[in-house]
Amino acid sequence: MTGERRYHLTLEEQCRMFRLLATMMGAAIGLSESFFLLESGEDSPRRSYVFLKIHIHLSQGHSLSSSLAKASNSFSPKVIAMIRLGEETGALARCIEALAADLEAEWNAVRDVRASLVYPLSVAMIALAAFGGLFAFLLPRMFELLRSLNAPIPPLLNLGLLSYDFLVHPLTLFALSQLALGIYLMFRKLRSRSDFELKRDQLLLELPLVGSLSLQVNAFRFASGLATMLRAGCPVLRGVKLLIPGITNRYLAHLAGLTLRDIREEGSSVSEAMRARGLFTPPFHFMLHSGEESGKTEEVLRVIASFYKSRYEETLLVIVSLLEPAVLLCLGFAVGFLALGFFLPLMNVIGRI
Repeated sequence: MTGERRYHLTLEEQCRMFRLLATMMGAAIGLSESFFLLESGEDSPRRSYVFLKIHIHLSQGHSLSSSLAKASNSFSPKVIAMIRLGEETGALARCIEALAADLEAEWNAVRDVRASLVYPLSVAMIALAAFGGLFAFLLPRMFELLRSLNAPIPPLLNLGLLSYDFLVHPLTLFALSQLALGIYLMFRKLRSRSDFELKRDQLLLELPLVGSLSLQVNAFRFASGLATMLRAGCPVLRGVKLLIPGITNRYLAHLAGLTLRDIREEGSSVSEAMRARGLFTPPFHFMLHSGEESGKTEEVLRVIASFYKSRYEETLLVIVSLLEPAVLLCLGFAVGFLALGFFLPLMNVIGRI
């Protein structure tokens, strides 16, 4: 309906919903009744509203795939397609079970990335706040105290105060605001170009650690998602097509689209087309080719997903191990600045008294 409210479900909430739905279907509970039970036991008005809308659409005779699409815009084309595939093949329960497992694996990957970065980013924010407080409040008072004692102003402290005065000057603030506005407008103009995001994400892949992490996470999600679709009986071409919108890096998604076109036009295998286009890394191509040759593509894709999961976990550990000492080094610099710029001159003044 026009103007109908469509609430969003997070990835974690979708995992929980499909897991509970798979459990209830295993207990021979119907779809409409399952969503009624989900809605009845929900304490969140947002989630309760989504479950109620799905229940209403199911009660009106709509399929589960169309009910999900009408009730919320949270569900990706992959999710809708897998549900529709289960409805077409009569294996809906198996598709929902496979979908729940795939979404859980995807959520675990997202949670690992977030959890690994929470501590270093929190410390970095505290350090930034400490630097801001140092320059905005402590530094001017230190300067006034030393001047009242007729103590020589250390060059380091004087430089810091001059830098602070320069940054807070109205003309400097105006110039910085104009510079920020110019950068914003230039960025908006660049974003309007069709190839901007493609080139940006291509450059992102070239960055050390961050590029590797993006590549490994997308390879894990692609392999895990394709294995889940094959397990549910989805044709490989359809599976690749449905997974492309879920690739977060635009350049990798572009390569995946070219790979799909090569498979259709040239009749090559998935591994050959991926290797020709440079989608993901050689280990992915070699292992997938082995699976295609042996007829165990789904099993090999699970192995590939596990391989890249371990790789991105290792990359996360490296990033965190580099962030923590960098933040501590900045904090040490702040402490050293205080000691050299204020306390040593203050001790000299006290020593002369």
